[in-house]
Amino acid sequence: MIDPNLQAQIIATVRKAGRVPREVPITSETCLVDDLRIDSLDLFAVLIAVQDRFELEIDVEDMPDLNRIGDLAAYVSARRNAAAA
Repeated sequence: MIDPNLQAQIIATVRKAGRVPREVPITSETCLVDDLRIDSLDLFAVLIAVQDRFELEIDVEDMPDLNRIGDLAAYVSARRNAAAA
């Protein structure tokens, strides 16, 4: 289970970096490209913003698997837990 606070932080980061309007709902199942219409340039900005906010590096090989908000939240959570161990 992903921490709701972490998910809220990811949503806020995606909304700002992806320039997603406030009225557009975002949940863990929301797809960055299909649902939010984030293009490739903005998707890059989103991933950079997530890296900066959570002080981690997203491996290039992992990027294709980060399609939904929940994917990003799980990735950040796993990276944080690995760093804390």
